[in-house]
Amino acid sequence: MKRIETEIILNAEPTKVWQALTDFESYEKWCSSIKFIEGKPKLNEIVKMETVTPDGSGKTYIGKGKIVELIPFKSLKWRGGIVGILVGLHFWHLEPIENNKTRLIQGEDFYGLYPFFAGRKKIQSFKPFYENINLELKEYLSKI
Repeated sequence: MKRIETEIILNAEPTKVWQALTDFESYEKWCSSIKFIEGKPKLNEIVKMETVTPDGSGKTYIGKGKIVELIPFKSLKWRGGIVGILVGLHFWHLEPIENNKTRLIQGEDFYGLYPFFAGRKKIQSFKPFYENINLELKEYLSKI
């Protein structure tokens, strides 16, 4: 397993952050990396999404993920991919902090042959992709 983990302080309470993260229809308004998510934010729900690949090529990928953890105002996780080749467990963790702010920890655990052979350095090269999502969310939250 290889992991990417990012962190950002958001100038919004966890309830507002949670609302943005679970309003799948709004992602196209603020997240340039996720073109769409179809489905409902419910535990065990299968969601369909189109995402830009994190390798910087600009290519998109349409896939499905299963929501495997949904703890309101605290944690959202979905898992998807091709078993044995590349499976990602995407996670968002929200922590309330002082002054009505939220510490957001976002990242992905990668499993399968691809991360094994690609190595930690290659996987870590995707980190700016995740950091950009954090910045886009921060900007979006400042406007709503």
